[in-house]
Amino acid sequence: MLIMSFMDREQAKKLIKDMIKEFREQLVIGIPDNKQEKALKSLLRQLKSKKLVVKFYLKDLHAKLYLAYRKDNINPTIPYIGSSNLTFAGLSRQGELNVDVLDTDSAEKLANWFEDRWNEQWCVDITQDLIEVIENSWCREEQLPPQHIYLKMAYHMAQEAREGLTEFRVPKVFKNQLLDFQIKSCLMTAKYLNARNGVLIGDVVGLGKTITACAVAKIFENDLDISCLIICPANLIPM
Repeated sequence: MLIMSFMDREQAKKLIKDMIKEFREQLVIGIPDNKQEKALKSLLRQLKSKKLVVKFYLKDLHAKLYLAYRKDNINPTIPYIGSSNLTFAGLSRQGELNVDVLDTDSAEKLANWFEDRWNEQWCVDITQDLIEVIENSWCREEQLPPQHIYLKMAYHMAQEAREGLTEFRVPKVFKNQLLDFQIKSCLMTAKYLNARNGVLIGDVVGLGKTITACAVAKIFENDLDISCLIICPANLIPM
């Protein structure tokens, strides 16, 4: 039985996007050291100078073939086939099984097999994608201004709050009673309360903590059909 894998452009784009995302996430795992930084910067220079080209083969393929070319009339091409992964551990430390192919005809056939797949439509050059990932990571050649780092930290720390601005809506009865900063506070508070089952509203006297909390309670009554119990001093009951 012959099984053929179908590939289209949308599927190819998704595979490439997922692979680049995985590589980007790998760069933030653990605590980097000088050795890792030096290795990544060396990789970046090789990619940018075209000394190294990386392609992503989108079809199913588990074969491992390494080709070594040299100036030799008898064996100009030496293929290595086996189980070794292209890593330091895979090539030198672990007990892997590899075979060097010295027969000229077999070596040429293996080299042609590699070239056929290297030049296939679904063997995509991702060199530039890797360059962009490294250049936007902690090991980039050009140092970022401290202001940019601060702004990025603020952006990510405020992500949950920003999501609240679009996830909930202020009840109609409160729209004309709340100021702009109180509306934003109300929506962000609703987001935190919904995500964490608890929230504290803290600000100086007179900035509308009570009415903001009432608006949040109304959101949960309207959107989630939750009855709210308000505990407050007697003089605040009319509010």
